[in-house]
Amino acid sequence: MNRTGVMTVARNEEATIAFVIGAALPHVDHYVFIDTGSDDKTVQIVMTLFGRAIQSGKLSILIMPVGLAIWQAREKALEILRENYIDFFFILDGDDVCYDTTIVEAVNGPCQYPISSINNIWVPSFELYQHKAETSREWLSSIMNHTLPIFEMTKHLGHHHIYARPTRIQNVHDAYAKGNWVDESNGLTPEGVFHNKIRGEVKWNVKLSAHYGWARPMQEKRAKANIRYGSKAHWTERIEKLHEAPYCIQRGLITFNNHPEIFGRIGNQVMEIL
Repeated sequence: MNRTGVMTVARNEEATIAFVIGAALPHVDHYVFIDTGSDDKTVQIVMTLFGRAIQSGKLSILIMPVGLAIWQAREKALEILRENYIDFFFILDGDDVCYDTTIVEAVNGPCQYPISSINNIWVPSFELYQHKAETSREWLSSIMNHTLPIFEMTKHLGHHHIYARPTRIQNVHDAYAKGNWVDESNGLTPEGVFHNKIRGEVKWNVKLSAHYGWARPMQEKRAKANIRYGSKAHWTERIEKLHEAPYCIQRGLITFNNHPEIFGRIGNQVMEIL
């Protein structure tokens, strides 16, 4: 069988990082988490909850304050994945939380394609949105108690909107990282993982994860936007006015309640640290 792994490169993701790692870790052969300079409780949460996996060597954790040069952290992650003889790996950001059933299906399904013929496996996710919870603790408590209104950005009243499928699964062989974190917002090719050798790519039409990028706590959302978009006024305004007139909700989004199972398993432990 092909060996599978995960690459997560993140900074200041205390609200979601435990759930990202906790959902995927039991089902892959190796997990690489690289923190690029968090000043919140991200690293503390990972060290506390996954100490056994770190000691056993199944979870590699590194701290690399690379700033916006995220390619440097991804290159290191690729190196570690190769050292552990991984064939296909998941790219999970610090806010991509997998579902129990679909991570197992992905490991046993598309991750078993021939490594000689596949570079990329495009996988959809639930794109989510929230504008109420400010802090990480408030956010997590509300999710666990089902009191936080979260909306699915891919579902609207009257029609279904298809978001582009990101390359969540990649062949590690001949892979290399390129780009800085803010490239996309500057009109450049988004940072990511690419390949030196041309192989095929496929689409797997099963939603692997819930993406909380636009559904993260408001304080995190503002901080990310300030770094990513800088002086671009329209983005700053969009973030600051979410409470007053959330554009997405005005379009008639559908309420989302299908959170990954991992929240129920370790949510209380994360709350104790937060």
